[in-house]
Amino acid sequence: MIKKNIRNIPKIMDTLAKYFNYKEKTTLNRMRCDKEDPFRILISCLLSLRTQDKNTEKASNNLFAEADTPKEIMNLPIKKLEKLIYSSGHYKKKSRILKSVSKEILKRFNGKVPSTEEELLSIKGIGRKTANIVLSFAFCKPVLPIDTHCHRIPNRLGWVKTKTPEQTEFALMKILPKKYWREFNALFVLFGKTICQPISPFCSKCPIRKYCPKINVKRSR
Repeated sequence: MIKKNIRNIPKIMDTLAKYFNYKEKTTLNRMRCDKEDPFRILISCLLSLRTQDKNTEKASNNLFAEADTPKEIMNLPIKKLEKLIYSSGHYKKKSRILKSVSKEILKRFNGKVPSTEEELLSIKGIGRKTANIVLSFAFCKPVLPIDTHCHRIPNRLGWVKTKTPEQTEFALMKILPKKYWREFNALFVLFGKTICQPISPFCSKCPIRKYCPKINVKRSR
């Protein structure tokens, strides 16, 4: 079944690329490759966890107007940092993470965001998704950042049969042509937020509905 479904990967990816102008849609995608400092991309990614994109953008802009280097964030009083990123939600926890990550980058990497998976994952507070976002968006490396949408939708399409985002990442690496890796996260995040939602997806207006077996979709609109 999976082999049959993965034959449609090029058609699905090309259709979604035409449907979504992904480069203009999200804060992180507007920052990708050569446009922003890797540290800004890392911090914006950490701020984006468990919040909407509009909140990420507001918090990022507030913070970067005051501090946009590891040293500057380290020098910010914690209460001021919390106030600056309040709109991102979970601001107390995120403030501690930003402080901790900035401290490690200063002490261990001479103030520069490392460009390898191993080094990024060695920093407390950085998981696989964040590491891959930085590697892809800041250093233009061929990796697959997998969030909840990027995990759910390939399972719904029948491309993979996995239980965790990490399993999905490694499964997709085997079947998704590398030419699609760079745009995969951006497209599937937008697709998942607007149409292929977790509960009751908008199948009636889905641009790839003819290719979708709707695996585990119990109700749709």
